[in-house]
Amino acid sequence: AKGILTSHLTRVLDRELKGAERRITNRVLEELVTSDSRRAVRSREQLLAELDAADSTKRDHVLTALQENRLVRRDLDENDQPRYELTHDYLLSEIELDPETQARKAAQELLARELAAYRQFGALLSKDRFDIIHSQIAYLKVDETAQTLLQESETTLEAERLRELEQERALAEAQRQRAEEAEQAATKQKRLSRIAFAVG
Repeated sequence: AKGILTSHLTRVLDRELKGAERRITNRVLEELVTSDSRRAVRSREQLLAELDAADSTKRDHVLTALQENRLVRRDLDENDQPRYELTHDYLLSEIELDPETQARKAAQELLARELAAYRQFGALLSKDRFDIIHSQIAYLKVDETAQTLLQESETTLEAERLRELEQERALAEAQRQRAEEAEQAATKQKRLSRIAFAVG
C-alpha cells in the first residue's frame, strides 16, 4: 500500500503539477505535515496565507488536483469552513522537511500552543520557550495577540534576569563582607595571641 500511494504521489506531481504549481504543491504538502512528521489539519485560510504570493488560479488548481487524486482530504470545520489534511500517513515519508523548515514549523506550533495558554490563563513564555520562538521570529506568522505575548514575556524575563543579577551581586557582597570579617577576626586573634605570648 505504501509503495502504491507514494508512486501515485509521484505520478500526480509529474503529470499534473509542474513549474510554479509544483512549487505551490510542495508548500501545501509541507503545511500539511507537523514538525515531528505527523499529519496536520489546516484551514483553507491558513494554507492560502502561506501561499499569499502565488497566483490564485494556480493555488485553486493545486488544491483541486490534490483532492481529485485523493492525496488530500477536504472537509468542513464547525463553522462550515473548508479544511485540509493528507489522506494517509504513508504519504508522510514522501514529504521531506529540511532542518530550517522543521525549526520554523516547530517554533510556529509552539507559539500556537503558548497563545492558547495565554488567552485562557494569561500564562507567559518561559525563557526556553521564548528563546525557541524568538530564534525563528523573522519567519513566523505573528498576530497582534502573539506580539503582545512576546512583549510581555520579554519584559517579565528581563525583570527576572535583573533580579537574579541583583541577588548574585548581593550574595557576592555578603560573601566578601564575611571574608573580610573572618580575615579581621583572624588578624585580631593573632595579635591577641602575640600579646598573650609576650605577657607570658
